[in-house]
Amino acid sequence: RGPPPPVLPEGEDASPELAALRERHAEIRDGARAAHQTAGALLNSRCYIKSFEGDTVEIGFQSKFLVEKALGDPAVLDAMRAAVGGVAGREVKVVPVVWEALQGAAPPRAAPTASAPSSGPPGGAPPPAGPPPAAPPAERGGHLFEEARKLGAVPIED
Repeated sequence: RGPPPPVLPEGEDASPELAALRERHAEIRDGARAAHQTAGALLNSRCYIKSFEGDTVEIGFQSKFLVEKALGDPAVLDAMRAAVGGVAGREVKVVPVVWEALQGAAPPRAAPTASAPSSGPPGGAPPPAGPPPAAPPAERGGHLFEEARKLGAVPIED
């Protein structure tokens, strides 16, 4: 249904209530998406429940742009608040914030699922070591072409 939430910065301690809310990130995201598409999309970005103190939940985002998107439309914030409150079992105030620790954290690597095709060769064999040789300059088709080649794509002949 979407990528897993990002890995928390090292050394992060969470209360049991905060940990429980974090574990249900996908449920929060899906609930927000059902109420407002943009809210679901924002919660599908690199964000995480940063804190849960009293009735206030801070959702940490990787960038100021995403925080501004969340704050820019009251319906988006309402959808987030309703989704988080539904999972928390009570009304909460949702505060989107920039979480600097997420800016340098590497995104999680998603494990292949039964519905997602594997990027490796059929039969479960490991992918070949290293990227394929680069095409001669005359055959280059830009950065997307080069990235596809690194993933094992083979150009077709005209």
